[in-house]
Amino acid sequence: MTTANIIGIFCFLDEFCKYFEPELKKRAISTSGKLHRNRPGRMSDSEIMTILVLFHTSRFRDLKSFYLGYICQHMRKEFAHVISYNRFVDDIHLVTKIMMLGSTV
Repeated sequence: MTTANIIGIFCFLDEFCKYFEPELKKRAISTSGKLHRNRPGRMSDSEIMTILVLFHTSRFRDLKSFYLGYICQHMRKEFAHVISYNRFVDDIHLVTKIMMLGSTV
């Protein structure tokens, strides 16, 4: 896949996230009395979604070898702020909420 294709996928997913993140915050259940960190992560939701799309279009069998072997080593220029694999897997759960919200609207 070319860099232009990756940028196109990222831009599409970034617009998707900008539209649906406010909707997700509106539908979220508030927990009164608890403090939450609102600091953004090093890798954006759009980047995580782009990596998942790239994984599903690749010939890799498992996400771990794709992320550690291909993204972290060969695509450092495209994804400058890679995070650890464990953090990436944790962030996938947050991103799937946005994707599920997009499929219901």
